[in-house]
Amino acid sequence: MVYAFGHVSGAHINPAVTIPMMITRKIGIADGVGYIISQLIGAVAAAATLSNFTRTWSQSKLCNSRWPQVI
Repeated sequence: MVYAFGHVSGAHINPAVTIPMMITRKIGIADGVGYIISQLIGAVAAAATLSNFTRTWSQSKLCNSRWPQVI
């Protein structure tokens, strides 16, 4: 992912990269806060999508009944 999207955001995939870049002043505080907010929004959207997908999959007939149900 870093190779594919690094040229767009400087490889700020998660706050573990963004925060040290802010501390070392490689990026500005405003840019860093914007990246972190975007990363958190993306994480929530991904978790909601995954949750919806697993709930739908576990309730479908394709799901093997021997697997435990995901709440």
